[in-house]
Amino acid sequence: MSPLAISLILISAFFHALWNFLGKRVPMKGEVFLIALIAGMVLLAPVGLVYASAFARVPAVVWQLVIAAGAFQALYFTCLLSAYSHGDLSLAYPVARSSPLIVVTVMSVILGRGHEISIQAVVGIVIIVAAGFVLPMERFGQFRLKNYLNKMSAFALGAACGTAGYSILDDAALRVLRAPAVLGGTLSVSEISLFYLFLESVSTVVWLALWVGGRRIVTRSTREFSISSRELSIAVLMGALIYATYGIVLISMAYAINVSYIVAFRQVSLPIGVLMGLLLLKERGGMLRFSATLVLVAGLVLVATG
Repeated sequence: MSPLAISLILISAFFHALWNFLGKRVPMKGEVFLIALIAGMVLLAPVGLVYASAFARVPAVVWQLVIAAGAFQALYFTCLLSAYSHGDLSLAYPVARSSPLIVVTVMSVILGRGHEISIQAVVGIVIIVAAGFVLPMERFGQFRLKNYLNKMSAFALGAACGTAGYSILDDAALRVLRAPAVLGGTLSVSEISLFYLFLESVSTVVWLALWVGGRRIVTRSTREFSISSRELSIAVLMGALIYATYGIVLISMAYAINVSYIVAFRQVSLPIGVLMGLLLLKERGGMLRFSATLVLVAGLVLVATG
């Protein structure tokens, strides 16, 4: 990975852990996340206006990828929401963040891009995933398969599938858009990334709105949703951080050989998220969790230098 990509991911990792921390301080409802994403989409609206002329040059395949990526984004947010409703931030966050590495790495091999990933990076990825699954434990004696066979882990893995899905699709879409014959000849890497981020924000909001509305229809919920001014402010801030986080990630994709490097190094947000849960939310933890965090950092170093 290039120094620029590493620097961008470090910034995005802090933002990512911060908005997840904020997510634990508001009602665990799909409507809250929908408000956050709508707020982020509105903040990105000027991007759509500035680059309005680019819409006509977007290939059909990219529109298809945007729609699919939005669905995976919605899956990620809904599953993450449910995971947080059934477990602590310091438990759900590591599982949701580390698991996508497996899927993305395997998919890179299946898609014929396995040669882009070095052996050192693969070792680092294995270490990160292993550390991510150890983090929920307070001591080694607690390691039981049944500890992961619960609702929190199931939803966290669902969120992981969402992350892997939209990461692969976004990388594919941006590779098309960055081609000189498409947008690469007139827009910079940052401009293309911001333009694509706006497109995906609209797709995600539509999919999440369908989920929230559909869920109300299925459950026949007529209860009105209420949110305080404080919670609304937090939701809006979350939306800004969510898109600032992923906008930086999209830009960094142009400076990495394979998207698996980006997904792997994004896990630097894990120790940040765990520490926020333990220190700020006063969740339970122990030396094993801190040790696993250090091992995870070692895996990150292997990926960054691989």
